[in-house]
Amino acid sequence: MTDLESAWGNLSTLVAEKSETFAQELQAEQDSGAEEATLRAAVIEAAYLVANADGAVSDDEAATLSTGMWEVTGHTIDQDQIQSLFEVAMARSEAEGADARYAGVAADIEDEDWRRAALLVASAAAWRDGGVGVKQGLALQKLAKAFGLSINELHTIMAQAHGCFRG
Repeated sequence: MTDLESAWGNLSTLVAEKSETFAQELQAEQDSGAEEATLRAAVIEAAYLVANADGAVSDDEAATLSTGMWEVTGHTIDQDQIQSLFEVAMARSEAEGADARYAGVAADIEDEDWRRAALLVASAAAWRDGGVGVKQGLALQKLAKAFGLSINELHTIMAQAHGCFRG
Protein backbone atom coordinates (compact mmCIF):
# COMPACT_ATOMS: atom_id res chain seq x y z
CA MET A 1 0.00 0.00 0.00
CA THR A 2 1.38 3.39 -0.99
CA ASP A 3 1.54 6.41 1.29
CA LEU A 4 -1.21 8.04 -0.75
CA GLU A 5 -3.48 5.02 -0.40
CA SER A 6 -2.76 4.91 3.31
CA ALA A 7 -3.54 8.63 3.68
CA TRP A 8 -6.82 8.21 1.79
CA GLY A 9 -7.69 5.24 3.96
CA ASN A 10 -7.01 7.25 7.13
CA LEU A 11 -9.00 10.21 5.79
CA SER A 12 -11.86 7.93 4.84
CA THR A 13 -11.91 6.41 8.34
CA LEU A 14 -11.82 9.86 9.96
CA VAL A 15 -14.70 11.12 7.78
CA ALA A 16 -16.75 8.02 8.60
CA GLU A 17 -16.14 8.50 12.34
CA LYS A 18 -17.03 12.22 12.18
CA SER A 19 -20.14 11.46 10.12
CA GLU A 20 -21.25 8.89 12.69
CA THR A 21 -20.60 11.33 15.55
CA PHE A 22 -22.48 14.08 13.72
CA ALA A 23 -25.40 11.75 13.06
CA GLN A 24 -25.52 10.74 16.73
CA GLU A 25 -25.41 14.39 17.84
CA LEU A 26 -28.15 15.30 15.37
CA GLN A 27 -30.32 12.40 16.59
CA ALA A 28 -29.78 13.42 20.23
CA GLU A 29 -30.81 16.99 19.37
CA GLN A 30 -33.93 15.75 17.58
CA ASP A 31 -34.76 13.44 20.50
CA SER A 32 -34.32 16.33 22.94
CA GLY A 33 -36.65 18.51 20.85
CA ALA A 34 -39.25 15.73 20.75
CA GLU A 35 -38.95 15.22 24.51
CA GLU A 36 -39.39 18.95 25.13
CA ALA A 37 -42.49 18.99 22.91
CA THR A 38 -43.94 16.01 24.81
CA LEU A 39 -43.30 17.77 28.13
CA ARG A 40 -44.95 20.98 26.96
CA ALA A 41 -47.99 19.10 25.74
CA ALA A 42 -48.24 17.16 29.01
CA VAL A 43 -47.99 20.29 31.18
CA ILE A 44 -50.77 21.92 29.20
CA GLU A 45 -52.85 18.77 29.40
CA ALA A 46 -52.35 18.58 33.18
CA ALA A 47 -53.54 22.15 33.56
CA TYR A 48 -56.45 21.54 31.20
CA LEU A 49 -57.57 18.45 33.16
CA VAL A 50 -57.65 20.43 36.40
CA ALA A 51 -59.22 23.57 34.93
CA ASN A 52 -61.91 21.49 33.21
CA ALA A 53 -62.69 19.35 36.26
CA ASP A 54 -65.69 21.55 37.04
CA GLY A 55 -67.01 21.12 33.50
CA ALA A 56 -65.66 24.28 31.87
CA VAL A 57 -62.45 26.22 31.38
CA SER A 58 -63.05 29.92 32.02
CA ASP A 59 -61.30 32.70 30.12
CA ASP A 60 -59.31 33.53 33.28
CA GLU A 61 -58.21 29.90 33.66
CA ALA A 62 -57.19 29.73 30.00
CA ALA A 63 -55.22 32.99 30.30
CA THR A 64 -53.47 31.71 33.43
CA LEU A 65 -52.65 28.45 31.69
CA SER A 66 -51.13 30.36 28.76
CA THR A 67 -49.10 32.65 31.00
CA GLY A 68 -47.93 29.71 33.10
CA MET A 69 -46.75 27.83 30.03
CA TRP A 70 -45.01 30.94 28.77
CA GLU A 71 -43.08 31.14 32.05
CA VAL A 72 -42.39 27.40 32.47
CA THR A 73 -40.89 27.17 28.98
CA GLY A 74 -38.70 30.24 29.37
CA HIS A 75 -40.78 32.25 26.86
CA THR A 76 -40.10 29.77 24.05
CA ILE A 77 -43.68 28.84 23.18
CA ASP A 78 -46.14 31.13 21.43
CA GLN A 79 -49.89 31.49 21.85
CA ASP A 80 -50.67 29.53 18.67
CA GLN A 81 -48.65 26.56 19.94
CA ILE A 82 -50.35 26.77 23.33
CA GLN A 83 -53.78 26.87 21.67
CA SER A 84 -52.94 23.85 19.50
CA LEU A 85 -51.73 21.85 22.51
CA PHE A 86 -54.81 22.92 24.45
CA GLU A 87 -57.04 21.57 21.66
CA VAL A 88 -55.12 18.27 21.66
CA ALA A 89 -55.60 18.04 25.44
CA MET A 90 -59.36 18.60 25.04
CA ALA A 91 -59.60 15.93 22.34
CA ARG A 92 -57.61 13.38 24.37
CA SER A 93 -59.73 13.98 27.45
CA GLU A 94 -62.95 13.62 25.48
CA ALA A 95 -61.75 10.48 23.70
CA GLU A 96 -60.15 8.65 26.63
CA GLY A 97 -61.68 10.23 29.72
CA ALA A 98 -59.97 12.36 32.35
CA ASP A 99 -58.95 9.48 34.62
CA ALA A 100 -57.05 7.76 31.82
CA ARG A 101 -55.36 11.03 30.92
CA TYR A 102 -53.99 11.56 34.46
CA ALA A 103 -52.02 8.35 33.99
CA GLY A 104 -51.06 9.39 30.46
CA VAL A 105 -49.75 12.74 31.66
CA ALA A 106 -47.77 11.03 34.42
CA ALA A 107 -46.23 8.68 31.85
CA ASP A 108 -45.27 11.65 29.66
CA ILE A 109 -43.71 13.62 32.53
CA GLU A 110 -41.16 11.46 34.34
CA ASP A 111 -38.94 14.26 35.67
CA GLU A 112 -39.93 15.40 39.18
CA ASP A 113 -39.19 19.07 38.48
CA TRP A 114 -41.42 19.01 35.39
CA ARG A 115 -44.12 17.24 37.43
CA ARG A 116 -43.98 20.02 40.01
CA ALA A 117 -44.08 22.62 37.22
CA ALA A 118 -47.18 20.94 35.76
CA LEU A 119 -48.87 20.99 39.16
CA LEU A 120 -47.90 24.64 39.64
CA VAL A 121 -49.44 25.69 36.31
CA ALA A 122 -52.53 23.53 36.98
CA SER A 123 -52.85 24.94 40.51
CA ALA A 124 -52.52 28.51 39.26
CA ALA A 125 -55.31 27.92 36.74
CA ALA A 126 -57.45 26.33 39.47
CA TRP A 127 -57.06 29.36 41.78
CA ARG A 128 -58.67 31.60 39.16
CA ASP A 129 -62.40 32.29 39.39
CA GLY A 130 -62.39 32.82 43.15
CA GLY A 131 -60.49 29.79 44.40
CA VAL A 132 -60.00 26.08 43.95
CA GLY A 133 -63.35 24.31 43.79
CA VAL A 134 -63.99 20.83 45.15
CA LYS A 135 -63.81 19.17 41.72
CA GLN A 136 -60.61 21.00 40.82
CA GLY A 137 -59.09 20.11 44.20
CA LEU A 138 -59.89 16.47 43.61
CA ALA A 139 -58.41 16.70 40.11
CA LEU A 140 -55.20 18.17 41.57
CA GLN A 141 -55.09 15.29 44.06
CA LYS A 142 -55.51 12.73 41.27
CA LEU A 143 -52.73 14.37 39.30
CA ALA A 144 -50.42 14.51 42.35
CA LYS A 145 -51.14 10.84 43.04
CA ALA A 146 -50.38 9.92 39.42
CA PHE A 147 -47.09 11.82 39.79
CA GLY A 148 -46.27 10.00 43.03
CA LEU A 149 -46.33 13.25 45.03
CA SER A 150 -47.77 13.54 48.52
CA ILE A 151 -50.78 15.65 49.43
CA ASN A 152 -48.48 17.79 51.60
CA GLU A 153 -46.27 18.49 48.60
CA LEU A 154 -49.35 19.28 46.52
CA HIS A 155 -50.49 21.77 49.18
CA THR A 156 -47.06 23.44 49.12
CA ILE A 157 -47.28 23.80 45.34
CA MET A 158 -50.84 25.09 45.56
CA ALA A 159 -49.73 27.69 48.11
CA GLN A 160 -47.00 28.83 45.72
CA ALA A 161 -49.57 29.15 42.95
CA HIS A 162 -51.94 31.06 45.21
CA GLY A 163 -49.10 33.44 46.09
CA CYS A 164 -48.96 34.47 42.43
CA PHE A 165 -52.33 36.22 42.81
CA ARG A 166 -51.66 38.16 45.98
CA GLY A 167 -51.06 41.87 45.62
